[in-house]
Formats: sequence, C-alpha cells, structure tokens
Amino acid sequence: MQQHGKILFYNGDEGVGIIITPQKTKYPFDVGDWDDYETLPERGMEVRFVLEGERAVEVVSAVAPRSGAEAPLKRGAEEAAVSTSPDAPLPTTIRLSVGPSEAIRDYFDAIERQIQERTQYRNAAGRLDFLRIRRFLFTTYNNLTELDVHFITPELKAMRDDLMQMSHVYDDYKVKATYPDIAFDKVFLSRQGDYVYLREEAEYCLNELKRLRATEQYLGETLAEKEEVLGRTLRLSPIYPKLEEEFKGIKKNYVDTVHSIASLDERFKKASHLMKEFEKEHRQSFFEEFTEASRKYRTQILYILDAQAYMFDDQLWRQARKSKVIKHFFEEAHIQGEYCAKTYLKYYLNTLDPELLSVEQQELFDLYDYLDSLERETILVLVHDIDDALRLKYLLPKVDASLTVEAFVDERKALAWAARVQPSLLIIEDQLQHFSFGQFMRAYKKKVSLQPIILLLSNLGSERFDEEEIERVVRKGFSDREMTALLRELLEKDEDG
Repeated sequence: MQQHGKILFYNGDEGVGIIITPQKTKYPFDVGDWDDYETLPERGMEVRFVLEGERAVEVVSAVAPRSGAEAPLKRGAEEAAVSTSPDAPLPTTIRLSVGPSEAIRDYFDAIERQIQERTQYRNAAGRLDFLRIRRFLFTTYNNLTELDVHFITPELKAMRDDLMQMSHVYDDYKVKATYPDIAFDKVFLSRQGDYVYLREEAEYCLNELKRLRATEQYLGETLAEKEEVLGRTLRLSPIYPKLEEEFKGIKKNYVDTVHSIASLDERFKKASHLMKEFEKEHRQSFFEEFTEASRKYRTQILYILDAQAYMFDDQLWRQARKSKVIKHFFEEAHIQGEYCAKTYLKYYLNTLDPELLSVEQQELFDLYDYLDSLERETILVLVHDIDDALRLKYLLPKVDASLTVEAFVDERKALAWAARVQPSLLIIEDQLQHFSFGQFMRAYKKKVSLQPIILLLSNLGSERFDEEEIERVVRKGFSDREMTALLRELLEKDEDG
C-alpha cells in the first residue's frame, strides 16, 4: 500500500536518503529505489512510496512534473478510491482507465523525451562502455571528492547528476524489458483506478485477516477456559453471574470475530478474482506490444550513456589535474602515469590481494583490460565475402600484435561494433551484401562519432567516389605484402600526425 512522506535527508554523492512520514516515522531509501525518472530526489520533496520491511521502495515524487504533463505512472493510483472499509461495496467489474497501447506509449514517450533532451551527446568525441565502467566511475568521483571537495565544479556535478538520472532510466527500462510481469504491473496495472483500489482492498483484507485469526485463536482458547470454569461453578454461587457475564461477552466477541473473518475472506476472494480476470484479459496483448516497442530502446539509451560516461570521465580528470591536493596524493602514493581512469584503476588493483578477490574486484581486472584496449589501434573490416573477411582478420595483426581487428560481412553487426568501439581504421569494400559504400557511410556517420581512416577496396578509380574521407583506394586483388606495407605506412603516418 502506498504511503506518503517527505525527503528529510538525501546525499546525492552516496545516493542514499531518509523519508519522514506525517506520523514522524523515518524510512531509509537509496537511489535504486527511486522510481521517478522525471525528477531527481532532493531534500524537502513530497514523495509516495511502498514500505518493504523497514525500507521505502518504489519511491516517486508526489509533485506533478514541471512541464505540466501528468506523470504517466501516477495517474491511475490517484484516481483510485482510498476507502478500505469492509462495508463499502466492491465494484462488479474493473473499468479500463488507460488501455495497454496508451500505457505503453506513455512509458516509452517518457524514455524518448529523456533521449531527445540529450541529443548533444550524439556528437561526443568518444565513448566508454557505461555498463562496464559505471561502478568504478562513480566510485572514482566519490574518492576524488573525499580528497578535495573543492575540485568539483557546477558543470562536473551537473554532468554526474545527469548521468545518474539517465542511468536510472536504463535500469528501470532493463528491469521492465527483462521481466514483462513487472512491466505489466508498473506500466499498465498501476494506472487502472479500480484495479489499484481492489489491490489495496485485498492487502487490507489480508492484514486484517491475519490479525483477526490471531484474535479468533486467542478468544477461542479463552472461551474454552471460561466455559470450563463456569461448568464447575454452582449456579447459586455469588460469583456465577459475573463469570456468566464474562463468558457471554467473550462469546459475543468470538462470534463477531468469526463473522468478520468470513466477510473479509469473501471480500478478499472477490477482489482477487476480479483482479485475476482483469489481468488475464489484458496480459498477453500487453506483453506482445511492450516487447515489440522495447526492442529499439536499449541501443539508444546505451548510446547516450556511453557518450555521457566518456565526457564525464574526461571532465573529471581534467579537473583532477588542476587540484594540488589530488596531485599531492598521486605523488605520495607513487602513482605513475597520466591522470586518467586507467592509471587510477591500476593503482587500486595493485593494492588488492590476488587470493582474496571478490567478484566485483575480479570484474575490475576485466575493466582494466577494456581501458587498455582503448589505447590500441582498432580496425573494422567490412567486406561481402566471408573468406576475404577471415583473411584480413588474421593478416592485419601480423603488422602489429597490439592491433584489435574485427571483420564482418553483416553491415548491421559491423555498425553495432563500430558504435561501441569507435575504430580508428575502416577497411571496406565498395559493394557490400546489402548496401553500397556510400549508403553504409551515411549510416556509419549517424552511429559513430569518431571519423576513421578509410581504406576502400575497389577496382574503380578514386575519382568515382566523392567521399573526401577516403585515405586510399586499394584494388581488390591485393597481395598480403601490399596490404601489410600499406597498413604500416598508415599507422606510422597516424603516429607522426
């Protein structure tokens, strides 16, 4: 059942806070329990939440968004009746407040707004795999802040807050996309006024039944004891009337309790039946439509997050380089190398005992390998023939063993890899399986911000292509020697440049 309160305290750096209710009861929550990505939690904010044990979960702002648009996941609950009186008649059917299609559209429209508000990140100079670096990135921010709180600028804090908000959008989306039952509940059922009312009624009935059944057991045992005492007492005894009166009072309470249990049990079963029938009617259509609508958003959200992570990390270390306190710490700790995530991570890993590593610490070694790979030259090979793809994949590393080479014949897989890795060199054939060179490059520029060096494999002259980015046109019948010599030349030229 939803409860109301106000955020008494919130630490944005740690992502933890405390809610105080009108009854002055305090409940802790953390940013993972925040279910409202239209706003971020802040001290003094009115909120609604669900109590889980001694913690507040499913916390949302009780204030409508500043844009004036009603938050889609809140409307249905506000329409619900608040009475939980066992005498109030239950509805005979559950009216449809919001259809499945509209609820799904509103949910993804909210995500779409979050994406559109961050279009500036599409032109980021680079990207970091947010899912890999998230925990370490925020930990680094907190650690550096503890060293020197003054190195934080309003711009840096705003970038951190924006990244956390978009991170929550992704986490919320991921849970719902992975577990359709949760999406069905949060996106659709929570917006049905009658359904929300019946769910609260059912919860109320369950709690009352638990209390009343305990009372019934106590009264039944007490009644049996009183009846036994009354049976052993003579009717002419002066204490008999008092014992009889006590017995009748307890018996009346017992009968009333049994009646209340029967009424509440019937009410609970009726509410549960109505809810189950409503869920059965709409579940399958919701699942199908939600699954179809959700497919495209994971890539879009992560594309923004990867760019945000890169820009936040870049700005974080730019500021760290200006801090005398942080510089002194690096000197005292004998941390060698550039001021960057990889250097700081290497320092941390060197402090760990290899025999006592947790799962999270072991993942940091994988993160280090990933950060190390970003400093290597990466090459994307895209040709129409699988034999040519394999030939180049195993030929190119002979030039330099540190090269990262991935070869594709599928244009879509190539684009997905390029968007994630940002290759520095693209070897591409003029005619692919589904697209021409020009068509692919137009799609590439929309997905990938870093412009690579381009080697075009073609038997046509360079004048046939108006792409200014082409570094060299290589005939398709190239020999291994020609290709390795050309690659060495380009890599040396890139280092000199």
